[in-house]
Amino acid sequence: MYTISNTFILGLFTNNTIVGYYSAAEKIIKAVQDHLSPISQTIYPYISKLATESRKLALVLLKKLLRITGSVYFVISTIMIIFAQQIIFFLYGTGYKDSIIIFRVLSFIPLILSFSTVYATLFLLGFGYKKVWSSIIITASLTQVFLDVVFVYIFSMSSLGISLAYVVTELYILICSYIKFRRFIYADR
Repeated sequence: MYTISNTFILGLFTNNTIVGYYSAAEKIIKAVQDHLSPISQTIYPYISKLATESRKLALVLLKKLLRITGSVYFVISTIMIIFAQQIIFFLYGTGYKDSIIIFRVLSFIPLILSFSTVYATLFLLGFGYKKVWSSIIITASLTQVFLDVVFVYIFSMSSLGISLAYVVTELYILICSYIKFRRFIYADR
């Protein structure tokens, strides 16, 4: 819900032009973040199995994965932020200059997701904490819708508000997942 509500809510409060600028930037971000899915889908069954056999070895693997994906997506996000104008103009033309700031804000999402994929999906689900994962996602969805409405209003009916709400929601998922990760790790000692 929280990943698809943005354009819908933006469309309720603004016009098609603003929705178009937002959608253009979001499509690039979604294309980049979609590369995380095969990684998590490939590793998830192995992590789940390993977590039942040796939680310690599974945690070692998660830490390695964090370093690798975090480093790769740090570089990708940095490149997108620095070259936002060139990327937007190359893909959409100079008429989409209003998408540049939106794209820069949303460029943090792949980096955030590289960490939350490990903490939320691979750890919480892989180690059997499905209820905790579900509660984080449900509260994130509700938070996203609330923030969408509030931020669109605060930022004068612009797509910058939706972009910031999206980043804040992804950060919320990452922080909650990391807190649960730390709590469960220390509880096992």
